[in-house]
Amino acid sequence: MDDARRGEALGEQLRLVAGPATVNNARDQYTYAVAGMVRQRGNKTRPLTNDVFQPLVAAARYVVEVLAPRLIDLQQQLQEMVPDPPGRNSEGPTWQVEMVQAIDRHIADGEPFDVALEHVVAQRLADGWSPDDPLLNVNLISLAHETGRRAFHSPWLPTLRSRLERAVSAVGLSKRWGRAAALVKRADGRGEVPWTFPMNTTEARLQISRARTACVIALAALTGMRMSELAELTLDCRLPPEELGAGRLRYRLKGKIIKGRGRGGKHDQWVTIKEAYDTARVAADLAGPPVVTFSSRCPSTPGTNGS
Repeated sequence: MDDARRGEALGEQLRLVAGPATVNNARDQYTYAVAGMVRQRGNKTRPLTNDVFQPLVAAARYVVEVLAPRLIDLQQQLQEMVPDPPGRNSEGPTWQVEMVQAIDRHIADGEPFDVALEHVVAQRLADGWSPDDPLLNVNLISLAHETGRRAFHSPWLPTLRSRLERAVSAVGLSKRWGRAAALVKRADGRGEVPWTFPMNTTEARLQISRARTACVIALAALTGMRMSELAELTLDCRLPPEELGAGRLRYRLKGKIIKGRGRGGKHDQWVTIKEAYDTARVAADLAGPPVVTFSSRCPSTPGTNGS
C-alpha cells in the first residue's frame, strides 16, 4: 500500500473513532480531539470557599507571626544538641564514657530525662519489655543526642541500665522542651496561654515542620504564587525594600516562573506586601543550614521514630 492510501486508511479509522465533524486532517488534531473528548478550559480545581480559606490563612499567620519566632529559637537549640549529618560515629570507642557523663549530668543538674513517644513504648512492650520496667518510657535517642550522637544502639542498654535506672529514680521523667513556655496571646484574643505544651525531641521537630508548612500556606495566600514558584524561592529571596517616599516602601521577592517558561524557568520578581515579605524571612530562618530552598524543607514532615 502506498503512502497516499495509508493516509486515507488512517483518516477513515480516525473518523470512525472521533466522528467526521472533529477530524478533517489527522496531522492537525490534538489527542483529546481525536479521542472525542471535550477540552476543559480554566481551573479544574475549585477554589476554597471563604469558610475554609479564611480560618486556614488566619491560623497560618498566627503560627508564622506568634509561634514561629519561638520555634526558631528551639530549632537553634536542637541544632546545637545534634550535629548535622553525617554526625558522629555512634559506635565509636568513647560512647560508654560519654553516655555515662550525660546520665550523670542529669543527676547533677536535677534535670528529668526526656519521655519516649507512645508508639515507641508500645513497640518496646511488643518486643517483650516489662510494663514495670523503669526505663520503659525513657527517650534513649534524646539521651544519645546529648552526646552529639544521632542514635542509641540497643546493645548499649545492658551496660548502662543500672546507672540509668538509678538516675531516673532520682530525677524522674518529663518532656524536655517547653517545660516553662513563655505566655503568648491566644489566637482568639481571649487572654494568654503558654506558647506550647511540653514536648519531647521528636515532637519539637514536628512542630518546627508544621511551622514551615504554615509559611508555605501564608506565602501562597498573600502572594498568589504557584507552588512551583514558591519552590524556587531561595533563602535570600527577599530583595532590599525600595523607598518610594515618606513612609512608603515597596517589598519584593525574587524567584523563578516555571510554568510556560521553558526548561529551567525564567527569573522574575514579585511585588508583595510586608506580611508576605516577613513570612519569607521566617521561612528562611526555619529552613536552617544546609538547606538552600524552601522546597526542601517547608512542606516536609520528619519521621517520628524517637525512642
